[in-house]
Amino acid sequence: MKTKSLTLVRLMSTCLLGCATLIAQQGTAPAKVAVNAPFAQQMIVKEKMMHPEIQKLGLHAVPPGQTQNVIVASNLPEKIGKVSAASDMEHVASGAP
Repeated sequence: MKTKSLTLVRLMSTCLLGCATLIAQQGTAPAKVAVNAPFAQQMIVKEKMMHPEIQKLGLHAVPPGQTQNVIVASNLPEKIGKVSAASDMEHVASGAP
């Protein structure tokens, strides 16, 4: 399972490497974007259950038909649909857990 988690982190890092620049170029972003990612949410719930020491866990992606990264799944429901912050994208690009 640890290998799957590491693979997921690597995949997210690879996909989101240039996102901080994209968000910076687009200026003001909408507060929320409608997303429907039940499988992503299921993965977050399972990982959080296996690792209760994690306080915040979210998955950033570009939803179909969108151009910006948003939080598509999170253990904090109020975060789902929020446009990804530049600081989040920098952290993902760094490869740090």
